[in-house]
Amino acid sequence: MEKSQLQEIIKNCKSILATDQIKELQNQIPQYSWILFLKLFDYYEKERGLLDKNFVTGIPEKFRWVDWADTGDNSITGDALSKFIQFELFPTLSELSPQKGAESRQVLASTFSNFKQKVASGTNLRLIVDEINKIKLNEPDTIPNLRDIYTEELVQWANDAEKTAYFFTPRAICKFIVSVIKPNFKNNEKVFDPASGLGGFLLESYNYMKGDVGPIEDLKKLRYESLIGQDKNPEFFLCGVVNMMLNGIDTPNMFNINSLVRPTKEILPEGEYEIVMSNPDYNEKESKSIAKNNDIETGNSALHFLLLAMEELKDQGRGAVILPNGPLFGRKKADVVKNKLLDGFNLHTIIRLPSSIFKPRTSIDTNILFFEKGTPTKEIWFYDMPLPQRLEDEHKKKKNLSFSKKKPVLDEDFTDVLKWFDKKEDNKYAWKVSVEDLRTTNDKGEIEVNLDIKNPNDVEPTIDLSPHELIQQIISDEKKTLSLLEDVENLINTEIPK
Repeated sequence: MEKSQLQEIIKNCKSILATDQIKELQNQIPQYSWILFLKLFDYYEKERGLLDKNFVTGIPEKFRWVDWADTGDNSITGDALSKFIQFELFPTLSELSPQKGAESRQVLASTFSNFKQKVASGTNLRLIVDEINKIKLNEPDTIPNLRDIYTEELVQWANDAEKTAYFFTPRAICKFIVSVIKPNFKNNEKVFDPASGLGGFLLESYNYMKGDVGPIEDLKKLRYESLIGQDKNPEFFLCGVVNMMLNGIDTPNMFNINSLVRPTKEILPEGEYEIVMSNPDYNEKESKSIAKNNDIETGNSALHFLLLAMEELKDQGRGAVILPNGPLFGRKKADVVKNKLLDGFNLHTIIRLPSSIFKPRTSIDTNILFFEKGTPTKEIWFYDMPLPQRLEDEHKKKKNLSFSKKKPVLDEDFTDVLKWFDKKEDNKYAWKVSVEDLRTTNDKGEIEVNLDIKNPNDVEPTIDLSPHELIQQIISDEKKTLSLLEDVENLINTEIPK
């Protein structure tokens, strides 16, 4: 199907949702996505059935797409459809148990256990189902075009959601991190993201690893066994699953659970994964009971996710976690975590990202920590990633560079830092620090660690500003200061009881 035809279908779905008082994109996408998910699931089941004589269907009769959605003039609608979905379809799918040959039941159960269908009108539900049913997935260009449209929808959702869009990591950042970590399918490496959101790290790992895939059995193994994701938000999780399916991963190995619920003492001492990559949310509060699920009890979710990544890694495993500045300079529990990281892992590189790289999500300074399990840290390379000159606004006298909705981060923005990774050398953006220079002992005998190291080569040029530009610069600086203070306040609130 042509892209314009598919765009019209999605547009019609959103218009129907609007008549049901579901008007915001962040609410609309999940509400048509669960229907699209079942349409995709049905299509992939038919494909697998043609290739595998031992194929076991994932959904029992009466609940398959052909049984209730694609039934032509015999379709149920109105209250009958609403009741069927609420009291029969969702409960049945949520209670499915995976079995050999029907592993896909796992993602069905996980998707429908917590997701809430919010369309009040059964008539509107039928209209949306009928729109999605127009999609001809068997035509060559349909899935690639639908994938592109869905990606555009997700990006727009993130832009609209702004500061609440913690589920979204720009794909350029995911691709950069994967290019550094280099997951290896031939070595049977498994990739785990404990806060998978829309699946960016898993998708980029899939794209990187599939070049090593041989026979069809290899591809099945890559799609299901090599990529594992978890996310606690039912709507983000659902959209992440749909995103994976549209990108060629027909049976995502994903779970709708909070990764922090599992006590780290339950993780095998030898670890479970060769690779952990994640961009966890670092402002959302967790319950006090979850804070106790780690041997270093902390209410700071960023620290907790870092600890989880450390525990989940096997010996010689490779990790990459995006963290805000707070834990880098934080004290008390943060110091305990950092000392554990330095003693048991080689924290070889910290990439300091531009403060606007996650706009409009946040302007808090963030960093990528790259580490390997099993060898203590002796020295750390820092790289202060500059803003690309392509962000210049030719209409402004002062070249105040910043990423934005209209100018998001792109793959090309990581070209220089990727080249630097091949042969690390000092330059105006990169410098090396001995671990002894990062540690100090306070008057209580506690070892403090400061990883918030500023670029020693960073000397800002003097720029003549007009009064209008000067006041805007002052306002911008004050906003950054306020953002930093909020980060510190969150750290204090989570680590120091009132």
